[in-house]
Amino acid sequence: MDIDKSILIRLAGEGAYQRGVKVYQSGAVLSVREKSNHILAKVEGTETYQVTLQITDKVLDGSCNCPASENFDFCKHCVATALAYQERQTEQNRLQNGAPLERIKAYINQLSEQETKEALFQLIADDDLLTRKWQLKADNAAGAIDTRQLKKQITQALPYRSIWEYSKVRNYFVRAETTLEAIFDIFATLKSEDAFSLCQYMSQRLNKVLERLDDSGGYRYSLEEQINEQLTTLFKRLPWAADKKSQFLLQALLNEDDYMVYPEIPGDFLDSATPEVNTLFYQAIQKAWDALPELAIDAGYDQQRPYNRLLYILLAQAKAEENLPREITLKTKVAVRVRDFIELAELNLTQENIEEAQLWLNKALQHPDNFRHVIAIKRLTIKLLEARKQPLAALKIQWEIFTKTEFFEDYQKLLKLTEQAGEDTAACYQQTESMLLKNSTDKQHSHWHAPGYSLVDFYIKNNQIEKAASYAINNETDSEQLKLIAGKIMPTDASLAFGFYQRLVMLYPQQTNNEAYQRTVDTLTELKQGLSKSSRWDSKFIILVDEIRQAYKAKRNLMKLLKQHFPEKGHK
Repeated sequence: MDIDKSILIRLAGEGAYQRGVKVYQSGAVLSVREKSNHILAKVEGTETYQVTLQITDKVLDGSCNCPASENFDFCKHCVATALAYQERQTEQNRLQNGAPLERIKAYINQLSEQETKEALFQLIADDDLLTRKWQLKADNAAGAIDTRQLKKQITQALPYRSIWEYSKVRNYFVRAETTLEAIFDIFATLKSEDAFSLCQYMSQRLNKVLERLDDSGGYRYSLEEQINEQLTTLFKRLPWAADKKSQFLLQALLNEDDYMVYPEIPGDFLDSATPEVNTLFYQAIQKAWDALPELAIDAGYDQQRPYNRLLYILLAQAKAEENLPREITLKTKVAVRVRDFIELAELNLTQENIEEAQLWLNKALQHPDNFRHVIAIKRLTIKLLEARKQPLAALKIQWEIFTKTEFFEDYQKLLKLTEQAGEDTAACYQQTESMLLKNSTDKQHSHWHAPGYSLVDFYIKNNQIEKAASYAINNETDSEQLKLIAGKIMPTDASLAFGFYQRLVMLYPQQTNNEAYQRTVDTLTELKQGLSKSSRWDSKFIILVDEIRQAYKAKRNLMKLLKQHFPEKGHK
């Protein structure tokens, strides 16, 4: 039977109907369930009232145990129940005509409470993972949780196995995460020390597991994130004294393996709510650092490791405080490599400690590995000479650098030092150009260097496009440089630009990949847009596209792109 407003008004009267609508809209209908042809409901009022509606194809009737109904009349609570039932039926009809999951939900809604419980139990009994998960829930609800049992379940969830296939590794972690999910839920109900100990064990198991299987696919990340989040959260709940917490973090930091999965220390272990722990932790770090002797010049990785652990944290603190002298002091203790000496020299220069910077430069020069850092040492020497107002000496060394690197940035430094030394910048330009021309000729037969790359880059960055184009006409040129030249020369010399574009679109497809084919089409589009709308260029462009088709007709993906963007004459 369809329930509409007129039926409800006839049964309850206008006043009771309106009051019933308000009761329904307030959410006072607490529950609605069906039994045979009856609807049983609980409605909140001055007290909780029991409502019974009888519904058939032709009859709607109802009663309530409230004073207004006295188990006889159709009161406002009956109206509210009828409206809630109508809403439920509308939703049920929608679900029954919906997606698969919605139809399943509609079916479950029709089950009785007992039928639903039995179906859930059977589902759990048929699945080992669900059985363990619900067993934990049951034991927890009964107050019978045993930490030894939880540890055993963690062990079962993360068994030691040698697995190398991606699909099997993925399944391993999906299963582990599903099993451990219930244990994560129970952590909140355990003593904080027990929960933290179990989470530590979970982390240890995960790290052992990762030694035996190949998780290049990163399937562990979700579980790893959950474990680490629990560790930091549980740590803050521990009833330990602040000193004990700080010492725990210090030991965890010093004992942690480089490849260990574990939250960063101090990271999320500390926050603004634990100021005493924070203070004591950093004091403990500083004390441990001060107890270490200066690092020996021949120290290997194992000897450096405890220093690096502490240094990382202390440096972060010094940088946060913008305390550069402290940074220098910290790095001085572990300076054993050439790059350490160079860095300390540069830091001292920022503090205008020129003599101290010179001492570190001297150490770099005396180190047996200095030949690996020749350019860096020369750059540092230039900075010291500049600090001492000796631009001419700095200029000489800068020329040595530029002849090795040919970087445009080093040419700009040449110009700057030339000006500071009062030398002729035009002569600097000419000398640079001559050197790059000679080097480009020398590199014509080299397999290790792109001939002319630095020279063309020099011309382009000096905005001498004509010179760059002149070189590119008869010489091999980097494709990106050639495209840049072609685009810039197009407004003044379309014929020359056309030749450059032609070289590019005949070159790109040789790479035989879709990215190169797309680059070919993009370059043709750029060329077409840059050409004037004359029949001369139209015909040349058509001939060029036909040349590509003939040269690369075996490359089907390229042919498809050309057909799409540049259809042959008579085809659209």
